[in-house]
Amino acid sequence: MCLGAGSEGEPLLCLARCREITAAESRQTSGVGNASGFRNLLATAGAQGSDSGAVSQSCALAAARERDLLAASGHADPETEKAMKPRPTLAKVALVAGVSKSSAANVLSGRRKMSEETTRRVLAAAKSLGYRSDTAASSLSRGRTQVIGVLVAEFVPGLVVSGISAVFVKRCSEAGIVVTFAGQDRVQSLIDSGIDMLIVLGAPDADGYSELRMPFGLPVVGLEMADSGQFGWGGHDTGEIADAVVSHLTEQGARHIGWMVGPAARETFKPWALSLEEAARAAGLAFSAASHDGSGKSIAQAFKKLLGGGVDAVFSVGVDTSPIFDALASIGKSAPSDVLVVVQAEGIIEQAMTPKVSTLSLMAHETGTIIADMCIAIVTGGEVATLELPFELTVRESSVRS
Repeated sequence: MCLGAGSEGEPLLCLARCREITAAESRQTSGVGNASGFRNLLATAGAQGSDSGAVSQSCALAAARERDLLAASGHADPETEKAMKPRPTLAKVALVAGVSKSSAANVLSGRRKMSEETTRRVLAAAKSLGYRSDTAASSLSRGRTQVIGVLVAEFVPGLVVSGISAVFVKRCSEAGIVVTFAGQDRVQSLIDSGIDMLIVLGAPDADGYSELRMPFGLPVVGLEMADSGQFGWGGHDTGEIADAVVSHLTEQGARHIGWMVGPAARETFKPWALSLEEAARAAGLAFSAASHDGSGKSIAQAFKKLLGGGVDAVFSVGVDTSPIFDALASIGKSAPSDVLVVVQAEGIIEQAMTPKVSTLSLMAHETGTIIADMCIAIVTGGEVATLELPFELTVRESSVRS
């Protein structure tokens, strides 16, 4: 017999069904039974009511009741359950890939070269499961201090490296983390030693870097590198840098901006060149570029090329500042009377030169602090993030019209 008639023929759950639901509630409360059984019971009741072509309000209420019971019995919605899933293990990766645990370990650690098919399956399984090595736990289990490796590419401005390194090493040491540096010719040995993270300063040789055997999940943070899909990386906003330089030079009456770069810095600063050209064009200015090999003669030739083409303002990167002004003087020119000059440098030497030189600083101390804090967070269990690093344009005599 039914509890009563719903308005306009709306069916209500029968007393028998209500008793079954009550029994299901009792089982859920006492920990007996399961939520799927209660869900099936509701589906059955709903199907009986659907014969009249209407949706039972009681079934809707029962569905809401089910959700409450699921929560009370420890069952969560899919998103919550996903967040509560345990961290994927090496054993699970091996199982999904259909290989032994040792084979999976060899692929993920990079310690031993495995077949192309095994490597493909293990990496695909690790990626699909969201597997990531726990560097903090690994170091603890091995009973050793955590280590951050630093790859110093062929060209990185000297004062930038020294400035970043000093504060970076200090901050990491305070956190009990060891920092080890290596050039590209020795970085594989550094990686194989079991580092917990790799920092890349500058742009390494692309071919050599692609051949490195990296453990799966090794956090890699690159400074001033194009995004390869693997890096969490820290970089300066080249668009903002270009806008700052172009805006200043335009205010000083520049109409044709020249970009001058040393050979070892071409790849590292390529994004800067592209952004500077874009900003110059957007401001209605002409743009030219010249490179040199770092020698005084070559720098002088670069200046001749730029000035001969009508350049009246130069932004120079990738070489020490003094040779730039020596080369300019060697062709009978000077700044700012013949050409405005801004250099990428930290400003320590430049502020004491004659004329005092305008600089675009990468703020090594602040940058080192930011990178160190992120690295400490990562090796202690945090996620790799993208960082925007600071810069500062300091205007001095070399780029100011009198």
